Amino acid sequence: MRTTILLAILAIAVPALADNHGEQLGGIAETFSCTFNEGKSPEDIWSSAEFFNKQVDKIGSDDLNSYFAAVLLPFRANMDNGDYGWIGYWPDLNTMARGLDDYLTSSEGAAADERFLDVAVCKANTWLRTPLLTNFPDEDNATPDADAVEVHWCTLRDGATLAEVEEAEAEFVGLNGDAAIAVDRWTPFLANTPSDLVYLVAHEDLPSFGSWQTAWQTSEKGQANGEAFNELVNCESGLFTGRVLRQGDVD
Repeated sequence: MRTTILLAILAIAVPALADNHGEQLGGIAETFSCTFNEGKSPEDIWSSAEFFNKQVDKIGSDDLNSYFAAVLLPFRANMDNGDYGWIGYWPDLNTMARGLDDYLTSSEGAAADERFLDVAVCKANTWLRTPLLTNFPDEDNATPDADAVEVHWCTLRDGATLAEVEEAEAEFVGLNGDAAIAVDRWTPFLANTPSDLVYLVAHEDLPSFGSWQTAWQTSEKGQANGEAFNELVNCESGLFTGRVLRQGDVD
């Protein structure tokens, strides 16, 4: 499967190639926005993903085994460029490159891709992933099944900088250190989208989403932090349901 959910175009300074091979560029998110072929439905995603997992297990690649995958389905959201989104996480760029090479040069990977292509047509992007919070109860899971996932597609306002956004993020994290949520920020690495950055806020279920949002929106500090973000970015938002397909080994 080669394809995108969303996101952003930001000028990212990629480190120059260096002799220090211990350095890594990561984490990495690959995202796919997919449109169902005629007659296909979410049930076909789950069956093709099950086949994908079996094929990856057969390949036996340590790099591939680190791969995390999940699907987002629109719940209260508009996806102008597809019916569902696939998210894949890699620990770093080198792991992704080796893992994809193992997958693409194998007969097992080719068979899995054939199944995916029968289900949907997809478009792909690759992002630099920054986890801001990972507070689900099971800390062994990078992102467990989440019935409610907020996605915020954002563009920087005129004059705003990523450094200023990071200050607002740090305040958000400080205010939500104990909240049972997982929050990611993505910025583009190899991507072609209209946004500058995107945020994913995952909740364990819809009641958890409702209680957290109620507390945040009625909090003076939460409202102030929201206003700080609004001065820096303009965002479009949606609510999705999420399902983890492969756990992998990512933070």
